[in-house]
Amino acid sequence: LAGGLIKGIGPATAKKIVKHFGEKSLEIIRNHPERLIEVHGMGAKKTEELCKSIELHKNIENIMVALQDNGISTAYALRIYKHFGSDSIKVFESNPYLLTAVNGIGFLVADKIAKKKGIENNDSGRLHAGIRYVLDEAAGDGHVCLPHEKLKAKCVEMLECEESRLDEEIPDMLARESILQRTVNGGLWYYTPALFASEQGLATKLLGIKEAARPLAPSPDVAERLLSSQRLGIE
Repeated sequence: LAGGLIKGIGPATAKKIVKHFGEKSLEIIRNHPERLIEVHGMGAKKTEELCKSIELHKNIENIMVALQDNGISTAYALRIYKHFGSDSIKVFESNPYLLTAVNGIGFLVADKIAKKKGIENNDSGRLHAGIRYVLDEAAGDGHVCLPHEKLKAKCVEMLECEESRLDEEIPDMLARESILQRTVNGGLWYYTPALFASEQGLATKLLGIKEAARPLAPSPDVAERLLSSQRLGIE
């Protein structure tokens, strides 16, 4: 009770509640929080604030239990709640691969969660997340982008999906701009938006360095002196 899980109930307040309600303290907090006004020193405003905190805590508890019932560990369930808040269950039910937006939950973790829900390898949500995962893995090996055929081959290998489904989903991802396509030397190459922006930014900086390194043309009077020196054989 004094652990700080419920905002507004610290050690001092918890001690007062337990002193007044004894063993029924937790039951009162869960089912009849309005009765906290009976506690000495607990006014109407404080009781109202605690009722709101208790209701929020109950929602969090329900979400955590629901996520854990779907095979998600307590640690991951807490991260998911911190990221998505009250929408956590809705996000999980609609597309568990959206959980990859949560810090520490990558594609492989989301994939395990999705598999427990019965999601198949060729599911659209899985392929969208999987294609980005393949591009991210390639980036880890030093490749900013992948050519069309290599991307598909890697996806078939790593995602164990059908190649024809990739041909169906890649155009949709391009339309959503969740991946980008560029033509280089007649071939199609694919990037994640972040890596494309990084490559463009680096190219712009290198071009700026190149421009700054160009020798400056001498002023007319300096140029004339140089020419005169050359004509007179002066070093």
